[in-house]
This record gives sequence, C-alpha cells and structure tokens, in this order.
Amino acid sequence: MKSGIVILILLILTACGSAPAAVDPTQPATPPISLNSTPTSATNPDEAVIARVNGVGIPRVKFERALARSQRDSAIADQNALERAVLETLIEQEVINQGAAKLGIVVTEAQIDQNVQEMITQAGSEGAWQAWMDQNLYTESEYREAAREQLLTAQVVEQVIGQTIVTPEAGVTQVRARHILVATESQARDLLARLESGESFESLALQFSRDVTTRESGGDLGFFVREDLTTPELADVAFSLQPNEIAGPIATDLGYHILQTLEFGSAETALSPESMAERHATLFNAWLAEEFAGAVIERYLN
Repeated sequence: MKSGIVILILLILTACGSAPAAVDPTQPATPPISLNSTPTSATNPDEAVIARVNGVGIPRVKFERALARSQRDSAIADQNALERAVLETLIEQEVINQGAAKLGIVVTEAQIDQNVQEMITQAGSEGAWQAWMDQNLYTESEYREAAREQLLTAQVVEQVIGQTIVTPEAGVTQVRARHILVATESQARDLLARLESGESFESLALQFSRDVTTRESGGDLGFFVREDLTTPELADVAFSLQPNEIAGPIATDLGYHILQTLEFGSAETALSPESMAERHATLFNAWLAEEFAGAVIERYLN
C-alpha cells in the first residue's frame, strides 16, 4: 500500500509543476496511511505527546484527531493496526518537516491564506467551506497546519528531484546494450580475455550465454531505461560505460555478465504523466529513506 504522502507526491508530480494538490472540500477527508516503518515503543516522559522525532514531539491531540478521521473513512478494520498506521503517517510527515528545514524550505502565512481562499472558492462559499471542515473534523487552525505541511511537502519534492525532472514530451534517456551470461566468474574472465583478443561478441554470446532470450541475437538487450531491467547492477554499469566499452565480470543473482554498451538515445514513446510521477516518487522516496535512517524516533503508542 502506498502511504498518503507518497500518493500526495504522485499527485504533485503528475501536475507537472502546477499548484500542489489540495484537499477537496466536496469530499470526506481520507487521512494518509503509512506502513513504511516498524512501530517501536519507549518510555514516555510526557503524556501530551504520542511520539518524538529527533526530540520534537508529536502532540497526542493531533494523533487523536487524525485517528478520528481515519476511524470513519479508513478501510483498515483492525483498531490497533489503524492506530499504528496513523501514527506512522504523522511521524513520516515530521521527518519531512525536519528535512525541509535542513533544505531551507519554509511555507509563509500568505501561501496558506491563498490555499484557504482556493478551498473556499472550490467549496462555493465560506459557509460551505466551514461545513466541510466541520464534517471532516478540522478546526481552522488544524486545516491551516495541514495545508502548511502539504505545501511544505510539495516544495521538498520539487527541490529533491530538482534537475532530474523529466517532462512527458522529453521522454527519457535510454541505453542499448548486449551481454553474455555465464555461471562462473572464471568463465566470464576467460570470455572477457577472448573479447579483448578480438573474438566476436555475437559468436561468443551464441556459444556460451545462458540467457536463452538474447543469445540468438548476440546478447542484444535492446534499448532500456534503468528501471526496465530486473538486475539493477547491470543497468548501472550499462549507463556508466561509453558506447562500445565492455565491462565485466558483473555479478548478479543470475550469474556473471560480460556487458557492452552500444549506444544511447531518447525513448521513442514519451512517458505518461503517471509513469513520470512514479519515477520522481522513486527519487523522493530514496531521499526520505535517508532521512528516516538518520532520525531518532520514539513511539509511545501502547
């Protein structure tokens, strides 16, 4: 299951630089659900907080309000599982908040005011907007805090993916490579020596490669982007080589590879907005994993 924050990221990225996705005041609020870390417990020195991230407390009342929204709308039937999921989402957001501070990112009151005005317009009137907040258990200050965190997350996403953004029209860089797969490192080294002495890559692939899907075509893997291969070690090497360079042996779960990069190009079919968002979400999640790895997290959920 994707966490609510990851879903938000996908919405932000699919928008391709437009304003961040906002809460829909015409629909009940479905709180984000995150199951990406294992809850642990610790002695709670302050009953007013439900958890701490690097010493910063998450108020218990914030947890209880988020839980109340989840209890009405979530598909998670188990109460304990739901409580853990809500807590993990709040922790994830606090990790992002602190990461944003390290990146020098802030959200101004003017930005929040603009978000609120957009929601009032979308709802149709201030009365309708107030009714939506009442229905979804938001006070004005609670909604403003939620909007602040959403806008903050959007800015973090934009900064983290930075210049790696790929527009749907631009397509993506891809590489064409070929390989020879064998069972042992010593056999791979022998084949590498034979290639260096001038033997044909195609003929050696046909004779020795264990990859039955490519050996008839001289080991040709065709064009691919990094995510296309199930062996990331092979993809990393293919993108690191210059055209016609050969590398090996490369160990993967399949065996040992001799790899030659043939050429680079641009994908003929442009990425769909959804695929583009997924790729950028992968970059953001790598950043978020590093932030989690460096965080001290205490959970006080019984």
